[in-house]
Amino acid sequence: DEVGKDFPTFYDLYKGRHWKNQGVSDIYNADYKPVTNYTFSLIRTSVALLTDSNPRLTALPTDRSDVIAADLIRKIIWMVWDKARCKEKLVKVLLDAHIFGSGFWKVGWDGKEITIDVIPPEYFYVSPDATSVYDAAYVFQKVPMSLCQIRRKYHNYKGDLKADESLTNSDVLKRYASSAPSGNSGINAFKDTTGAMTTVYPADDKNELIEGLGVAWVVEWMEYDHDAKDYLITILVGDTIVDEFYANAIFGAKGVMPYVQQQNYMESNYFWGMSEVALLAPLQRDLDRLKDIVYTHIRKSVNTPWINDANSGVDVDKVTDDESIIITKNPGTEFRRDAPPPLPNDIFRAIADIKVEMDTISGIHDVTQGRRPVGITAGVAISELQEAGQVPVRFKGRIMQEFLNQVGKIILLIVQKKYTKAKLLPIVRDMNPAVKNFDPDRIQGEADIYFDVESGLRQSRAAKFNEALQLSTLKLIDNRAVLEATDYPEREEIMKRMGI
Repeated sequence: DEVGKDFPTFYDLYKGRHWKNQGVSDIYNADYKPVTNYTFSLIRTSVALLTDSNPRLTALPTDRSDVIAADLIRKIIWMVWDKARCKEKLVKVLLDAHIFGSGFWKVGWDGKEITIDVIPPEYFYVSPDATSVYDAAYVFQKVPMSLCQIRRKYHNYKGDLKADESLTNSDVLKRYASSAPSGNSGINAFKDTTGAMTTVYPADDKNELIEGLGVAWVVEWMEYDHDAKDYLITILVGDTIVDEFYANAIFGAKGVMPYVQQQNYMESNYFWGMSEVALLAPLQRDLDRLKDIVYTHIRKSVNTPWINDANSGVDVDKVTDDESIIITKNPGTEFRRDAPPPLPNDIFRAIADIKVEMDTISGIHDVTQGRRPVGITAGVAISELQEAGQVPVRFKGRIMQEFLNQVGKIILLIVQKKYTKAKLLPIVRDMNPAVKNFDPDRIQGEADIYFDVESGLRQSRAAKFNEALQLSTLKLIDNRAVLEATDYPEREEIMKRMGI
């Protein structure tokens, strides 16, 4: 709760709500407050750089005997990645990490297939002494869910379910709906199918007269059981336990944590990591205040005081703001508007300095955003600046790689536990659907497989490809190595046709 109290402020800063009672759009209104949401621009650019090359998991063997198993696991991972819409969910978890310090995925099993859900940080809790999800004594998440959804998901529970009156129709649903798990989106994700109303969902599923929107908090509590050496998972709706089981039932191994954490910047012995918004907030507020000074000066400058000699002969009641108005005055007298004082140049220098500081903190510079730095024209120099400018973003990329590696390990455990029958699996890769025969015996046992993340930052990939071309020209590497350095569609099929 101590950490979460800042979450609404962070989210408002990211969304551009920087002033109290903000909303006046007329620049000449005294209540107008300007917003230059530089924080939003920097965060979106950082997330775009991390995901621009569509990073995804791949499985690789460490020994020749594991090649077949690794190939099969890789195809299953691609299937899960596409069916779970992980490309979209990776953007969401990275945005959460930038805004709140950490984002979370939950890898699970819904009885038919592997699921990957984005867990909003404001609904995720850990034991106070935790430095990561792996050393936490307990973790739990809260999600608002309709009583109808609860009944379908936890169908083994036959008792009554009570709605939370304080939650039903509340604003909390609007925030959660944008990250609703398992593909649900919008407020309709929380509506009962009849659109009815009740505070108690009947235990008799044959009763179809459900009146109104009934919503309750569903708490999934995970606590490490030292005797069983496994996590005990308890599902509660209010004070009612609707399900309870050990993690081993899903993962086939004890002590597996299904939550995977993506931090923005790691901090020693601190669970949540460092939020990008928290780092940029002081400078963003200074930028807004300086812009307010500029716009206030502009607003006051359009209505400066009049200087009028007593004997000017001008009837001031007839002076209007009409364009091209003609004013007649007595010769030798003065009738004019007082010129406003100019704004100090220090204000504009301060605005420019603040933007440079925000660029430095975020690691997003002109060259990172595709703009040529002033005074630099050589292509090689620009490429080197791009590489150097992306160092902070690359650090986040390494955190993302470890995040996806952990996801891959959990997926492998679920596959080995749940994929126990031979069947056909739909595999989609590079927009080309195919069906592969799945033999579960090929992935069981002690296959030594490690996970990697395909592709990286776009500039880095282009540099690697150019380097591969140069090495190929010098005959230091073969054609296969050149193709592997690209992200060309169906490159594996091309290698097979070329016999390389």
